[in-house]
Amino acid sequence: YIVSERKMDFPSFRLLDHRNRYGLDLYLYENTRVLPRAYILDNENKPDLISARAIITEYLPNSVEISAELKQKGFLFLADSCFPGWKVYVDGEERQILLAQDLFRGVKLDSGKHKVKFVYEPLWFKIGAGISWFAIFALSLAGLISFKGSRK
Repeated sequence: YIVSERKMDFPSFRLLDHRNRYGLDLYLYENTRVLPRAYILDNENKPDLISARAIITEYLPNSVEISAELKQKGFLFLADSCFPGWKVYVDGEERQILLAQDLFRGVKLDSGKHKVKFVYEPLWFKIGAGISWFAIFALSLAGLISFKGSRK
């Protein structure tokens, strides 16, 4: 959807509503040619919405699960930003995330049915969790030693 202060005349934009709010003319448009969040690109880097499919089966802040089916090799495009810490698993096997259009996530797929899972597992989170567990252990040990020493 697009909100604009100006009337727009594009074949792919359908006017849904026009209101005057706060002294402004506001137009609400629907983009009728928008692509889905996840889709397959063919060998020519064009969306293949007929012979291939990609369906998001689970969408969480730290993971995205996609069911994909391709008749030939292709590229799964996910319109979510590619940020360090994201990993991708195809049928349970870790693969390399490829940068798509300089901003988004993608992965190469062979023909057939696939379960693709993008998971956010940043290294700094694991390091922070390790430091936290070590600190809890060290403080507990210090407290135990202090408690045993005060009982004597």
